[in-house]
Parts: sequence; C-alpha cells; structure tokens
Amino acid sequence: MKNMQNFTWRFDIFTVGALLFLLLMIVKMVQIQIGVGGLEVTENRFQAQHKLPPERGRIFDRNLKTLAFNIPTVTLFADPKKIENANAAARAVASLTGLDFAQVREKLGQKTNYVKLATKLPLAVHEKLGKLGITGLYSEVVLTRKYPKSDLCSQLLGFTDIDGKGISGLEMTQDFLLQGAPGRVVYQITANNEKFPRIGYPEEQARDGNDFVLTIDYRYQYIAERELHNTILQTDAAGGAVIIMNPETGEILAICSEPNFNPNEPGKADQEAWRIKPVTDIFEPGSTFKPILMSALLEKGLHTTSDKVFCENGKYMLKDRPIRDTAPYAWLSMRDVMVYSSNIGMSKLAMETDRKLLYDYARAFGFGQETGVGLQGEQKGILSSIGAWSGVSPGFISIGHEVAVTALQMTNMFSTIANGGFLMQPVIVKEIRKDGIPVKVYGPRAVRRVISTATADTMKSILADVVERGTGKKAAIKGVTVCGKTGTAKMPFTDRKNVGYQEGNYISNFCGFFPAEDPKICIYVMIEKPRNLYYGGDVGAPCFKNIAEQIITFEGLDYFQSPDRQEEFHTVENNPILVPNLVGCSRAAASYAEHKASLPIHTGGEGQFIMAQNPPAGTILAEAQGIRLDSETNNDDNDVQLVPNVTGLPVRNAMNILAVKGFRAVIIGSGKVARQQPGPGKKIGKQEQVLLQCESAVNLNDLLVLR
Repeated sequence: MKNMQNFTWRFDIFTVGALLFLLLMIVKMVQIQIGVGGLEVTENRFQAQHKLPPERGRIFDRNLKTLAFNIPTVTLFADPKKIENANAAARAVASLTGLDFAQVREKLGQKTNYVKLATKLPLAVHEKLGKLGITGLYSEVVLTRKYPKSDLCSQLLGFTDIDGKGISGLEMTQDFLLQGAPGRVVYQITANNEKFPRIGYPEEQARDGNDFVLTIDYRYQYIAERELHNTILQTDAAGGAVIIMNPETGEILAICSEPNFNPNEPGKADQEAWRIKPVTDIFEPGSTFKPILMSALLEKGLHTTSDKVFCENGKYMLKDRPIRDTAPYAWLSMRDVMVYSSNIGMSKLAMETDRKLLYDYARAFGFGQETGVGLQGEQKGILSSIGAWSGVSPGFISIGHEVAVTALQMTNMFSTIANGGFLMQPVIVKEIRKDGIPVKVYGPRAVRRVISTATADTMKSILADVVERGTGKKAAIKGVTVCGKTGTAKMPFTDRKNVGYQEGNYISNFCGFFPAEDPKICIYVMIEKPRNLYYGGDVGAPCFKNIAEQIITFEGLDYFQSPDRQEEFHTVENNPILVPNLVGCSRAAASYAEHKASLPIHTGGEGQFIMAQNPPAGTILAEAQGIRLDSETNNDDNDVQLVPNVTGLPVRNAMNILAVKGFRAVIIGSGKVARQQPGPGKKIGKQEQVLLQCESAVNLNDLLVLR
C-alpha cells in the first residue's frame, strides 16, 4: 500500500511537470504564430541597425563666402577588454596620433568595453590604424564642424559640440534647421558577427541640414573687427562693439565685439567671449540718445531748428542734480544744441515738454523692447514706464541716462532717421537654402513709420552739421557727406552695494551714416572703459571713419556719391522723373526705389534679381507713368549661353546678373564695370568666367587703404 502511494505521488509530479512543459510550448508557439515578439524578436537577434548621420548645413556670408562647413575627421576609441597587450597598444596609439602615452595607457586600463581616446584626428589615422591590426582599437570617420575664417564672426556663428549640436550663436538658435535628420540602414548579422545588407531590410537615407546665407559681408566684418581691435588697443579699453547696417533694408552687414574667440577652439576662451554683446549687453548711451527728443519736437511742430535755448554758460542744476556741458554755451539754436551736444539745452527742452512725448517716441524708435532679430540672448534694454519716472527723469533720459540700450537698438534708431523715418526689422539671415535652392528668403520689413520724411531730412541736415562743425569732426570723410552723433556716458555701478556712477569709467560711442543724400551704410561704434581719451568724438568717431573709408575703398566712391546716383530719384520741374537703373538690383531694392521715386513699379517673374527694365535708365517719365521690371530666372537648360551686357552697372549688380545666367564673375578694380570680357552677345558655356574690369571715381591715395 505504501509503495502504491509513493508511485501515485511521483506520477502526479511527473504529470504536472509534463503539463506545465506542454503549456509553455503552446504559449511559445502562439507567440511565434501571432508575431508578438516571436519571429520578429528571433530575427532581430541577427540584425544590426546603423544610423546614417546627416551633413550639417553650411553657413555663408551674403557673397557666398563660406563661414562654417564640415570636414571628415577621425574619432579613435577602444574596447579595453579586448586588448591583450595594453602597453603595446598605448605605444602604437601615441606614436600614431602624438597623444601622451601615459594618458592613453591609463584609459586602456579601465574596466569597460568602450573608451574614447581622441577626436578630430586626420583622415590618415583611419587607414594607418587598420594596418596595425590591433584587436580592440577602432576608428570612425565623422564630419566635424570647421570655421575657415577663425575668429571672424565668431560670436554670431557660435559653435557646436563634439556631437555636432549647436552650443551658441546661430549654431544653437538655428540648430533644428542646420542639423538635418539622420537615416538608418539594417544589416544581417552572421554567426561570426559579420554584417551584410539584405534585400527587404529597411533603409532610410539621411536628410542633410539647410544651408544659411547671412546678410553679413565678410569684407565689412573683417574691417569692423580689425578697427575695433585697433581702437581698443589704442585707448587701452576693456572692450567694445561695432555694427554695420544697411539702413534701407535693416540688413546687418557686420556685427562684432571684443573680446571674441576662435570657434574652432572654444574651450580656450572665457565663456564671456561667446556672447553676442551687441544684443546681450545693455548700457547708458549718453548723447547719442539725443536725436529721439529732437525728432519728436520737430515732428510735432513744437519747435523749429532756429528756436533758441539758454544753456546757462555750461553749469546748471536740475532740481538738486547738476548737469554740465563741455564748454560754456549761452544761447544756442535748437540745431546747435545738437551740433555742440549741449546737455543743458537738451535737458531744458525735455523738462518743458510733456514727458509722454519723450516716452512715446523712445518706444516708437524701438527702445525698451527686443528688435526681433532672432539672435541668442537679445535684451530689450531698460525704458521705465512714465509712472516710475522721477521729477527730473525727462531731463536725464533725453541725454541718454536713466535708460539702458543695446548696440543694435542704437544702430536701428539712426538707420530709421537715415532711411526717411521707417523703423526696420533688423535682418541677419538673408536666405535658407536646400540643395543650393533658396527655400526661404528674408526681405526687408518696415515695422512702422516713426517720423515723417520731412522730419528725417531735417534731422539728417542737423547730424551732418554735427560732423562738419560740431563734436563729430573726426568722423568727416573727404568727398562724402557724413551724418552722425557723438556720445559719452559714465558707467553706472551694477552691484547693489554702490549707487551712482563709476568715476573714470565711460562708454564712448558714435553712430553715423552716409552719404547724407541717400544713406547706404550706418555704422555704430561703442567703446567700453577707454583710458586717456574718452569722449565719443575722440574715440568712437575716428573708429567710424577708419571703417567707413575702407568700405568706400571697396565699393568705389561713385557708389556713394556720383552725379548719376544723386539724380536717380531726383524730381525736376513739372514733376518729370529720371528713371533709375535697377538692372541687377534685388526685388527688395526695387520696391524701395518705388517709394523713393514716387512712381509705380511693376515687377514680373519670380527671380530674386532684376534682369531687365522698360523704359531704360535715363528716360524721363511723367509722374503718372511707371517702370516695368523683369525678374525671370534663367530656365534655359542649354550649356551655352549668351553673355549679357553688364557694362556701366555697379559691380554688385553685374555679379547678380551673371550669377543668374550661370556665369562666374572675376573682378578687377571696384566701382562700376568699365569693360567686360567676353563682350555682350558672345556664346560661352555655363560656369565659365566673365572678366569685369571696374573703375571708380575715388582716388585711392586720398583714402585709408587696407593695412
């Protein structure tokens, strides 16, 4: 009986075990049949997925000079667990790469299956490493970001980390458009861990990032950075900033500050140098803020330029706070209050005026708000609400105290006066391109009209006097009428322990534009804590002049001041209008010509540049007539093209026309095209060169040439 019970117990265990085993087999088979992790999981054990990295988009200046691109480099890594002789491997790596033997040996001694040994190595390392045949040492070819012009435009461009992610500047703010999207490919894995492609396995190609074309002109950028550096050295200053802008379009042609850094080696610089200081740093501007109140008073008809102000012979108490002038002026006209930069005269005008007028126009000119340029860390500055003003605030705000501004806001304010009264949206990105084709074009955009054309013209006349006979004499340029304003302000304390202003520390600044008749360039210079000389007219104005003269050397004096340009938008008796030459101009420039000339312009086609116009330049039109422009793109697929006639055009216009036709321009000289080779009507292949010999009316011996 006992034996029978034991047998029954053992049989029950066997039966239960068999049933459990059978149940597990059934569940596994069901999983395989319905695909819940079955075949897919089994098959995935013999698959490997490999990411296909995209190529990061390039960054160009407005002339398609490369500012950021990618180069193939080698990343060296190791699996220490697979390395049999760590000493021999470390010696081989040190010999191959120049790395320190001890550091490599230490990494190879780590108890891990992955350690990175070096990055950004030359391509030759990849092939040499393969010849060594050391198990556990590996190399990978990756694309590395490269900035060919070193520290030029460094703060604006920013840089990327080792994985290609944007860390600062445009590289960070536009990272999602620059980086593209990775692809992938799936490989079959053999029993020997070998990989090979298999038909039917998924494959997705990477989508490369977008290219960016900036409004920056690298030539202007180079000049601005060099002259800023020279001025800082000459004045023993702590730093500074320069912005160059096209006042008609709001395009930023150069933007820089010091100290700066090399984006190829960002770790070697203090992080403070990474900032785009013309938009991130705020300061009190001093007298360069004075055009705001003056513009408001003239616009509202509250004063004329000949009205007199008693300037108290250089010393004045505004309530209990002193205001001083640099010279003892008695009675000055409104014009001369600006020309000689009388703090007392301007403050008295402000105290006699409704404070809301000063606030409203400061806001209208863009202060106390971001410009919307889209750059990293932009500040809106400080313009307190009227309710927070003290009894003397209007007097001090009118002369650039009790406010804080950015360099970009100041440049935009002067550009508003220069272009006839429109506050423009500052632009830094000109185009976004995909496979060389523009997919997004950023044209000029007027935010609002701030002052009338008449008021702007009066202000330009006053600012021209500032340079001709006032505090801005050191900004004067032979052959060009310059408008500008100087500014000097003590720097306030920024810590909570101190109140008031730092003795001996100044912001010296100057902003100017030219030519007065039709401004093309606006330049703002700010120097921080200069020593010895510190007035804006002694520090900022000479820097402005050096920059401006070299730009004129590049473009040719006739580009800024020549009889035909002065007559382009000139209205004569009975309102006939001389037709300007718009061939080679951008569509945006043509739209501004319509505003300037006060006649209708009809543009056909979808191209970026004007290829032809009717009637031709120089024709006299009645006011009711208009101009028809053709901006058609070149849709001719033939490899041979007719060379267009670009003789007589400004060199930039000529380059635009040739680019649309598919030709490459080679430039000799500057200014306008005097001769071209091959001549008009000749048949040559696309991408062939057209030699343009340009001549300028400027005497280069009279100008400061590049040093």
